[in-house]
Amino acid sequence: MKTRFLLHTTLCLFVLLLSCQRSKRDNRLSQKQTLSNSSILDTLSPEKCLSLTKDDSLSLHYANSDTMVKSRNINDLRREAIADDSLQYYIHTITNTLDSKHSIFDYCSLIILYSKVESLSNVYKIQIDSIEVSTGALSMFEQSMQVIDVNYDGYKDIIISFTENTAGNVGNNWFVTYDSKQQRFYLDSSLTAMFGRQDIYIDTENEQITTGGRVGLNKYSHSEYQWNGTMYELSAKESSESTDDGKATVEIRKELINGQWQIVKQDTVQE
Repeated sequence: MKTRFLLHTTLCLFVLLLSCQRSKRDNRLSQKQTLSNSSILDTLSPEKCLSLTKDDSLSLHYANSDTMVKSRNINDLRREAIADDSLQYYIHTITNTLDSKHSIFDYCSLIILYSKVESLSNVYKIQIDSIEVSTGALSMFEQSMQVIDVNYDGYKDIIISFTENTAGNVGNNWFVTYDSKQQRFYLDSSLTAMFGRQDIYIDTENEQITTGGRVGLNKYSHSEYQWNGTMYELSAKESSESTDDGKATVEIRKELINGQWQIVKQDTVQE
């Protein structure tokens, strides 16, 4: 009887201890889940990044910065799953625009701050200064961000784009790709150089980037770049132009086949 009582008491103490541990764990999870956007923004702020090394920042410095006036500040905070739900990051972008006053071009700086959701104390920064933009008016300036896998390694990357108010198919795109070994984002200079100043459409289903668009009322021109496993290669071109008499439009599609450009489609559309 005494042995049974001791076993019962021991079991009750064990259940009570387990319940306390679960309660503490649930409280910690609840605190993490109720972390507000404002507190995350406070954590992912520029001031938190001052101690980072210079390698984390690409600084080009402003030309004639003394003649510029800070105009707008754009903040965007997102929580993104980079590979699956077990690898999530907070991504905070801060864009400051500068009115050059004495030039048709304005400038902006872009700061990307990011941290794993479970380790907000470990914040990394990418900073790009002296981005030249042509907006006509800074009130028209807009920023967009895509978080997609642009190099098809199984991890999502960041593409930041700015509006351009210019004639022709001009874009302003910055590619920041994820390094799974380092678990860090880095500015991809190759993709940015290739597609940075073009209007782009990214088709992840077909692993393709299309550039270009309309160049007039009845004219268009675009190029298709196909991912080959390591890089993007120009694979097709489409264009349209009016006939000499202006009564029709000729649409032509060329594809790179066995290293040679071949016309695979040609249509004449009457005006």
